[in-house]
Amino acid sequence: LFRLAVLAISLGVAFGAAILFDVSFALGAFFAGMILSESELSHRAAQETLPLRDAFAVLFFVSVGMLVNPMIVLRDPLALLATVFIIVVGKSVAAYAIDLPPLKWSSLKYYFRMEDEIDGEEEAYG
Repeated sequence: LFRLAVLAISLGVAFGAAILFDVSFALGAFFAGMILSESELSHRAAQETLPLRDAFAVLFFVSVGMLVNPMIVLRDPLALLATVFIIVVGKSVAAYAIDLPPLKWSSLKYYFRMEDEIDGEEEAYG
Protein backbone atom coordinates (compact mmCIF):
# COMPACT_ATOMS: atom_id res chain seq x y z
CA LEU A 1 0.00 0.00 0.00
CA PHE A 2 2.92 2.33 0.77
CA ARG A 3 4.44 1.65 -2.65
CA LEU A 4 1.16 2.44 -4.35
CA ALA A 5 0.81 5.67 -2.38
CA VAL A 6 4.34 6.76 -3.33
CA LEU A 7 3.62 5.99 -6.98
CA ALA A 8 0.30 7.87 -6.89
CA ILE A 9 1.84 10.91 -5.19
CA SER A 10 4.77 10.93 -7.61
CA LEU A 11 2.59 10.70 -10.69
CA GLY A 12 0.18 13.28 -9.28
CA VAL A 13 2.92 15.78 -8.51
CA ALA A 14 4.58 15.15 -11.88
CA PHE A 15 1.33 15.63 -13.79
CA GLY A 16 0.33 18.64 -11.67
CA ALA A 17 3.71 20.32 -12.13
CA ALA A 18 3.61 19.64 -15.88
CA ILE A 19 0.17 21.25 -16.18
CA LEU A 20 0.67 24.07 -13.66
CA PHE A 21 4.12 25.20 -14.79
CA ASP A 22 3.65 24.26 -18.47
CA VAL A 23 6.75 22.03 -18.54
CA SER A 24 7.32 18.49 -19.83
CA PHE A 25 6.15 15.50 -17.84
CA ALA A 26 9.80 14.47 -17.35
CA LEU A 27 10.56 17.78 -15.62
CA GLY A 28 7.42 17.33 -13.54
CA ALA A 29 8.72 13.89 -12.52
CA PHE A 30 11.98 15.54 -11.53
CA PHE A 31 10.03 17.95 -9.32
CA ALA A 32 8.19 15.01 -7.78
CA GLY A 33 11.48 13.27 -7.04
CA MET A 34 12.85 16.41 -5.40
CA ILE A 35 9.75 16.71 -3.22
CA LEU A 36 9.84 13.05 -2.20
CA SER A 37 13.56 13.16 -1.45
CA GLU A 38 12.93 15.84 1.17
CA SER A 39 10.25 13.88 3.01
CA GLU A 40 10.84 11.96 6.23
CA LEU A 41 10.02 8.66 4.54
CA SER A 42 12.36 9.12 1.57
CA HIS A 43 14.62 6.20 2.51
CA ARG A 44 11.68 3.84 2.91
CA ALA A 45 10.17 5.09 -0.34
CA ALA A 46 13.45 4.53 -2.18
CA GLN A 47 13.76 1.02 -0.77
CA GLU A 48 10.15 0.17 -1.57
CA THR A 49 10.43 1.33 -5.17
CA LEU A 50 13.65 -0.56 -6.02
CA PRO A 51 11.72 -3.38 -7.75
CA LEU A 52 9.94 -0.78 -9.88
CA ARG A 53 13.25 0.82 -10.81
CA ASP A 54 14.63 -2.53 -11.91
CA ALA A 55 11.52 -3.28 -13.96
CA PHE A 56 11.63 0.10 -15.67
CA ALA A 57 15.36 -0.30 -16.38
CA VAL A 58 14.62 -3.57 -18.19
CA LEU A 59 11.76 -1.91 -20.07
CA PHE A 60 14.02 0.98 -21.08
CA PHE A 61 16.76 -1.25 -22.50
CA VAL A 62 14.27 -3.47 -24.31
CA SER A 63 12.60 -0.44 -25.90
CA VAL A 64 15.96 1.02 -26.97
CA GLY A 65 16.97 -2.35 -28.37
CA MET A 66 13.77 -2.49 -30.40
CA LEU A 67 14.75 0.82 -32.02
CA VAL A 68 17.99 -0.64 -33.41
CA ASN A 69 17.74 -1.48 -37.10
CA PRO A 70 20.07 -4.42 -37.89
CA MET A 71 19.78 -3.74 -41.63
CA ILE A 72 22.03 -0.68 -41.19
CA VAL A 73 25.00 -3.08 -41.05
CA LEU A 74 24.28 -4.28 -44.57
CA ARG A 75 22.96 -1.00 -45.97
CA ASP A 76 25.74 1.36 -44.81
CA PRO A 77 28.71 -0.54 -43.33
CA LEU A 78 31.30 2.20 -43.99
CA ALA A 79 29.40 4.81 -41.99
CA LEU A 80 28.96 2.30 -39.16
CA LEU A 81 32.67 1.42 -39.14
CA ALA A 82 33.63 5.10 -39.28
CA THR A 83 31.35 5.85 -36.32
CA VAL A 84 32.78 2.97 -34.27
CA PHE A 85 36.32 4.02 -35.18
CA ILE A 86 35.69 7.65 -34.18
CA ILE A 87 34.18 6.58 -30.87
CA VAL A 88 36.98 4.13 -30.00
CA VAL A 89 39.83 6.40 -31.10
CA GLY A 90 38.16 9.55 -29.78
CA LYS A 91 37.65 8.06 -26.33
CA SER A 92 41.23 6.81 -26.24
CA VAL A 93 42.65 10.18 -27.27
CA ALA A 94 40.44 12.00 -24.76
CA ALA A 95 41.43 9.64 -21.94
CA TYR A 96 45.11 10.05 -22.80
CA ALA A 97 44.80 13.84 -22.99
CA ILE A 98 43.01 14.01 -19.64
CA ASP A 99 45.69 11.90 -17.97
CA LEU A 100 48.58 14.08 -19.20
CA PRO A 101 50.00 16.38 -16.53
CA PRO A 102 50.38 20.07 -17.41
CA LEU A 103 53.79 20.93 -18.84
CA LYS A 104 54.89 23.20 -16.01
CA TRP A 105 57.88 22.40 -13.81
CA SER A 106 55.98 22.83 -10.55
CA SER A 107 53.19 20.55 -11.78
CA LEU A 108 55.66 17.92 -12.93
CA LYS A 109 57.50 18.13 -9.62
CA TYR A 110 54.21 17.69 -7.75
CA TYR A 111 53.23 14.81 -10.06
CA PHE A 112 56.45 12.86 -9.42
CA ARG A 113 56.31 13.57 -5.69
CA MET A 114 52.80 12.08 -5.55
CA GLU A 115 53.97 8.95 -7.38
CA ASP A 116 56.82 8.51 -4.89
CA GLU A 117 54.41 8.76 -1.97
CA ILE A 118 52.14 6.19 -3.58
CA ASP A 119 55.08 3.80 -4.05
CA GLY A 120 55.94 4.15 -0.38
CA GLU A 121 59.09 6.21 -0.83
CA GLU A 122 59.33 9.26 1.38
CA GLU A 123 62.07 10.93 -0.62
CA ALA A 124 60.90 14.12 -2.34
CA TYR A 125 62.58 15.90 -5.20
CA GLY A 126 64.21 19.35 -4.64
